[in-house]
Amino acid sequence: MQDLPFQKKKKRLIRLRFLLWSGAGFLLGAALIGFAYFVLYADFLKVESFEVNGSKLISNDVLFASLNAKMISDSRLRSLLGSDNILFWEFGKKPEFLSSLPVLGEINIKTNLGEKKVIIGAHERELFGVWCVLENDCYGFDRQGIVFARVPDVQGVLILKIEDINNRPVILGNPILNDPVRVENVFQTLGTLDNYDFIVSSVEIRDLALEEWQAEVASGPIFYFSLNFAPDNLEGIIKNLDKRFEFSKVIYFDFRVPNRIYYQ
Repeated sequence: MQDLPFQKKKKRLIRLRFLLWSGAGFLLGAALIGFAYFVLYADFLKVESFEVNGSKLISNDVLFASLNAKMISDSRLRSLLGSDNILFWEFGKKPEFLSSLPVLGEINIKTNLGEKKVIIGAHERELFGVWCVLENDCYGFDRQGIVFARVPDVQGVLILKIEDINNRPVILGNPILNDPVRVENVFQTLGTLDNYDFIVSSVEIRDLALEEWQAEVASGPIFYFSLNFAPDNLEGIIKNLDKRFEFSKVIYFDFRVPNRIYYQ
């Protein structure tokens, strides 16, 4: 049975459309391949220089390796580009810190497309004190209470030392106490003692089940505090106590109960 004229015409139109769509698909695919090749291999997009500022404790090689691993894990596209491509550093979310390098408190990444340059700013944590969980098992922490490096044990009063009698695992990059409010309570109270010219000779985090800590001052008493709050107007209270007591003859002052003071 022969096709009618209109059926032959319809078949020719279908073939023509198929050829047109196939050609368009081929051209589009070729264009995409060409664009991908340009993005991946064009010298125009190659990084010509890296600049690292602020990193003294971490070598550039270690920093680059950690950044690459983090940025590739956050985006599969970056793994195709490679770190020598300026687009690797230009687009997408950039890490602001690296859990693998807790000594760095902040990371800042910028690109200069004109100069094909990547600028990395690394801000290292500053030592605020030393936290010791066991004898000779000590770690440095910053002003936010973040533990960032293992350090030698220290003696004397020049560096704040906090001894923790609780047997807890130490994870670099985590705070010395699980609750940041407790960390701030401790630091705020120690700051008040320092403002009153007390020389704190030792600080101890006692059994966490008791939710308390203590600070001993040189030639003076032991101060007991709760981890859950910083006493209101502590500096004013100390001034009043100074008028009533000779601190060198007092064994302790107890501030563990809100709005109450016990002493011996």
